[in-house]
Amino acid sequence: MGDFPRQSLVVVPAVAALQVPLVIEWEIDKGAVEQVWEVLDSPVVEDNSHLLVFGYTVCYASNVGPQAVTGLTRGIADDSHDMMIFLQRYIFFLKCASCRRESKEKVLCLLELLLFLQKFLFMNRDISKQADGRIVWLDWMKVWAILAIIWGHFFSAGHVYLYVFSVQAFCLISGFLYKKSADWKTCVSKCFWQLFVPTVIMSIIMQLEAWLRCMALGTSYDISWPWFFEWLLLGHRWCMGPCWYFYTLIVMRLIMQALPERKWAYALLFVVLSAGAIYLHHIGFEVSNANVNVLVCMPFFLVGVFLKPMKAVLSGSHNYLAEVGLLAMAVVVVYLCGEYNGYVWMYKNGYGNSFALYIIGGMAGLTMLYILSLWLSRLPYRQMVLTLSKGSILIIGLHIIIVRRLTELPDRMWGEDLLFSLLILFSFIPLIRLAELFFPLMLGKR
Repeated sequence: MGDFPRQSLVVVPAVAALQVPLVIEWEIDKGAVEQVWEVLDSPVVEDNSHLLVFGYTVCYASNVGPQAVTGLTRGIADDSHDMMIFLQRYIFFLKCASCRRESKEKVLCLLELLLFLQKFLFMNRDISKQADGRIVWLDWMKVWAILAIIWGHFFSAGHVYLYVFSVQAFCLISGFLYKKSADWKTCVSKCFWQLFVPTVIMSIIMQLEAWLRCMALGTSYDISWPWFFEWLLLGHRWCMGPCWYFYTLIVMRLIMQALPERKWAYALLFVVLSAGAIYLHHIGFEVSNANVNVLVCMPFFLVGVFLKPMKAVLSGSHNYLAEVGLLAMAVVVVYLCGEYNGYVWMYKNGYGNSFALYIIGGMAGLTMLYILSLWLSRLPYRQMVLTLSKGSILIIGLHIIIVRRLTELPDRMWGEDLLFSLLILFSFIPLIRLAELFFPLMLGKR
């Protein structure tokens, strides 16, 4: 290491945007700097050098002293795989150092910016998992999909773009999380308790709410409960509302249970289902039935099954500049597919004007949600996201009751609908926790 000038030191930031080096004029304790460099040159720290979290020469004023720096370097070695801790300690020492005020403020701003980037962007570890093994970015992705579905049901300006990827996201997530049961008895039991029972309960609640509202308004609401349950068993959407997807998911799980666990079988099924959807669209067949909707839902379910072996790659380190570019491209593709493919009414086996654009737009939207979710998985809101993710079946099933009342408000704008959607989403947090304690059947638990 070369000699340092006694009165000044050039600090070179690692951020490309900052082209002009910062010059700090303070007295340097050469022994202290040597100790810091000794640690920085060690193999332990070299493992993380490619992060370029700090690209400046570390130095301290003489009033810090070698002894204090020795304690800091020991801390660096102890926490060598957490550069954020190093930055925090360095900021603390810098605040205690004696240097010109203007220079110190510039460096402190730079370091705090680097600390922020290190905490939320440049972590070179898989921090997207919780201690219980849950994939945090997948929970975030599910929350994004729920919000898109709620907002889409307001039918405000631009909702056509939400339908490009909202339900498709749930299909892919369901396939990503799918695990074949050991036998048919276990498969049927899981489908019954996890999906069918909550679907029946929430369908009844929606019908009772509509009946009570008609009574309050003095109007009639004719419903035959025997017919209601018969049509529910047959998969007709009118008696299930948004719960039609859970019925469709039951059918998809049963199909997967019957298939051999071979990629060729999944690929063949993808082709057959796609051809079936295109044929029904060609002959003009349109029906709101959860059984028929398998044709448009299961292709994305199978994409999730194909992606499952890539879980480690999807949860690992990434090139963030590439992700920013990919995110921008995905947004453009979603916009174009929304413009040219038209409405994607999956609840009645619809995919818009073109099945190819339906798949392309859906994958672009899912890419967009994945990147956003991966970034947000760094934020410290995991418990809230976990609650919303676990209670997704309750939110999807019952949010429509609130949405129907709010859509009666006149002269709404898309921003207000988005705010309403967020409020609806967060209002379910206490309901989910109450359901976990007193009525777990609504969450698919026994």
